[in-house]
Amino acid sequence: MDIYTISTSPDPNQQNYPPSEWLEDAGWPIVVLADSAAREAANAFGLTAFPFSVFVYADGTIAARATGAIPFTALMDAVDFLVANPTG
Repeated sequence: MDIYTISTSPDPNQQNYPPSEWLEDAGWPIVVLADSAAREAANAFGLTAFPFSVFVYADGTIAARATGAIPFTALMDAVDFLVANPTG
């Protein structure tokens, strides 16, 4: 299983700007990809709010979307489900 972070919609007026420095300072352990200025990744995944999570099957099909903070146990339940059902 691969896990990625996509940094999208950077805002110079927010405390986590620039995101590259904020993620480095936080010791973020997951690979980070930067979205385009046109928010192509955000739009492709259907981003509607922050924080936003998308679970994608290996074939590229979106398995689930979630908005808001996800408790760790719920996140692990989702990961377990996706591992047990790799094709949906």
